[in-house]
Amino acid sequence: QRTYEQSLRDEGAALRSALAARGVRLSDVRTYTRTFNGFAATVRTGDLAELPSPGVRAQPVRRFYPATAEPARVRGLRAPDAAPPLGGASIAVLDTGVDLRHPLLDGSLDPGYDAVADDDDPARPRRSGGETSGTALAGVLVAAGERVLPIRIAGAQATGQGQGTEDVAVTDQLIAGLERAVDPDGDGATDDHVPVALIGVNSPYAGFERT
Repeated sequence: QRTYEQSLRDEGAALRSALAARGVRLSDVRTYTRTFNGFAATVRTGDLAELPSPGVRAQPVRRFYPATAEPARVRGLRAPDAAPPLGGASIAVLDTGVDLRHPLLDGSLDPGYDAVADDDDPARPRRSGGETSGTALAGVLVAAGERVLPIRIAGAQATGQGQGTEDVAVTDQLIAGLERAVDPDGDGATDDHVPVALIGVNSPYAGFERT
């Protein structure tokens, strides 16, 4: 697995070198080899026309938002019984940062990952008033008897209009989170992968053709 992963990294590096030789400037490069063979990068608008070529298929970055909502009570309807735990295997929660000090989560979290800051601390920023979705989703699983591997893929970031911040994830962070769920210790082998990855963000959609 490690040899194959390295071959994909070498292939991607060669491709980026070929693009650079054609004058295409890439920055903020993030490479993927486990769940997706490719890389994310920032490119100048004037270079977009130079990207399509053999071996290159460019896709725009999308934005995703925490999928939490206020619960609605329905008369006469009760929650279904929880499924039996997975026998000790952790469930990866890809969402906002988690409140690691929350008493409900004490002793039920595995060492996680922050795909937003690209480090090993999945905690929500202490001074952040937002980022509650990850803690809520992890709490539901812990209450059902599961262990959780927290992976922060969403957090306070600049809005699409460039004014202020909002809790949001972008495509490269989502893929990076999935890569870590497949290889939690980041050593290139996937024998330690989690059996289930629960993604707590969704993408907005238009209800009408021209909206």
